[in-house]
Amino acid sequence: MPETTVELICNGRSAGFAEETDAGEYQLFIDSSLIREGENLLLARAFDSLGNSSELSDLQTFVYDQNAPLVTAIVVDSLWLNYGPTQISIIFAEKDINPDSVLSQDNYLLLAAGGDGTFDDGNEIAIQPTAILYTENTYTLTLVLPQTVTNTSELGPDAYRLLLPAGSGIQDIAGNTIEQSASRDFSVVTAAVIHSHETYSFVTADGNRIKVMIQGDGDASILLGEAVGTENTIEQIVLTNTNDNTTLKITASSGSLPFSIGTILCDSPLGSISTAKAAITDVIRVQQSISKLLVGAIGDNASFHLVSSNTTAEPNKNGLKIYADTIGQNVSFDITGHLQSFQADNYESGELTAQSISRFAITNGNLGAALAVTDDLENLVIPHGDLTGNLTAGDRIGTIQVRRGTVNADIRAAEINAILARAFTGALIRTDTFLNKIKIGSGQDTTISAGTDLFTLKCSGHLIQSTLAAGASLEKIRIGGDALDSFFLSGTDLGPDAQLGGNNDLFNDGNLNLTVKGAYLGSIAAAAVNPGSDLAYFTADDSSAADAVLTVKFSRNTLLETTHDSLFGLLAGGSIQPFKARGQLYQAPLAIDQFRMMLLE
Repeated sequence: MPETTVELICNGRSAGFAEETDAGEYQLFIDSSLIREGENLLLARAFDSLGNSSELSDLQTFVYDQNAPLVTAIVVDSLWLNYGPTQISIIFAEKDINPDSVLSQDNYLLLAAGGDGTFDDGNEIAIQPTAILYTENTYTLTLVLPQTVTNTSELGPDAYRLLLPAGSGIQDIAGNTIEQSASRDFSVVTAAVIHSHETYSFVTADGNRIKVMIQGDGDASILLGEAVGTENTIEQIVLTNTNDNTTLKITASSGSLPFSIGTILCDSPLGSISTAKAAITDVIRVQQSISKLLVGAIGDNASFHLVSSNTTAEPNKNGLKIYADTIGQNVSFDITGHLQSFQADNYESGELTAQSISRFAITNGNLGAALAVTDDLENLVIPHGDLTGNLTAGDRIGTIQVRRGTVNADIRAAEINAILARAFTGALIRTDTFLNKIKIGSGQDTTISAGTDLFTLKCSGHLIQSTLAAGASLEKIRIGGDALDSFFLSGTDLGPDAQLGGNNDLFNDGNLNLTVKGAYLGSIAAAAVNPGSDLAYFTADDSSAADAVLTVKFSRNTLLETTHDSLFGLLAGGSIQPFKARGQLYQAPLAIDQFRMMLLE
């Protein structure tokens, strides 16, 4: 039988010919330059002494791993009231952990400080996990800690440290051992506890008497700020065993100064939180449902994670109601379900997300925070301030009222019923379908783009350097002042980017009805016109998109000025209705200085 040799191919390159070590068995040491970190591909083929080659073998893979396992996070809250955690999660950086190596208790050292709050002084107490679990698809190890028969942690008030030392038995499947230690400290502190229908009362250093009350079923653990050295009057309140009729009420003595609360946590349903004089400085988190939240001031960077009592997102049903005074910078509200009402003095920055909103009111200041609504935003009212935060609604926006302020925001929805504002400045309004009504005092540097019809726009003052576009008709556009260097485009869907020349521009049929009482200078009204590749009107590549009608009504003085740096005027893919201005009749085609009336075929 002819002599057989075997060639190995590693990651598409020849690794050489293997040495036969026993009958039918071959061995080859592959040069490290051919091997890459992670998964490698290996093929083989045999040759006889005449040079005849076999087919390639089935593909084999192997993992080359030089990196030691690394802990990316130890997940456990840093502060616990009265009782510690029942488990701690450890997350590794790689998926190829040897699952058998992580299950030994010898790899983990959980220490209690021994009552003095310090470590490395010889009086620490070691605590053994009761179970160790590893989930391969999330690279997560769970240490289950000692618990009572009621599933309450046996870790009492003390300081604790979890340590994963370097050189322990934790390995990946390549045999690399953990080289970097990882540790996490946390504390369990003594807190006051009250139960159903009980009150906890204390007096602050400045003489305020604060009362914390549970009205209805439930338990509350209350940690004062002075107990852990923070500036908050109350550092943390943890609620358990509540229901949807329970109220947490926190009051201060009459005439007292505002006080602060760091964190309120609740893992069960809750009726309401009422603390009108308190400033919230960190987090309120209600894991299940809540109907009402009444707070005083909200500090910078605070966050709220709330589940509405109505998760069906039907605006005609009750849902979460939120009332606040002043709101600091970069405050976030993450709301699951329907927000029935929101009212605050101001909300300058941050973000609020919800399934739907019935009423959102900023009573004395500005709305600069972003609102992101999955379904409907029914009513937004800002009676005295400006709207500068972006708004998005997956379905409908009902009414936006900024009657004394300016809109300088990006507003997007499937459809919008009405926007009422003193002025638009640098605004972008976009609907996927129709936009019913806009009423403003003036507009500048603004784009309004409807996917289908824009039914009514009334601007009592000037409209300057702005664009009004509709995928179908601009039904009723009324400019009470001047229309300067602006575009009025019917049959023009600018697409999601709301920009002429974007990738999604569509040119269709659409009539245009325009009234201008002031000057009309530098502006272009185009009904069902495709401006061509140069994206400029009154040029040779303009074409008709459909047989549309452009109707204008100009005042006696509208066309007193017809000299401009570029061509402007009226352009239609169908017809332009004759009109009177300056005491004479205008009809297409027409050229006066730079003013044009043109029809396209």
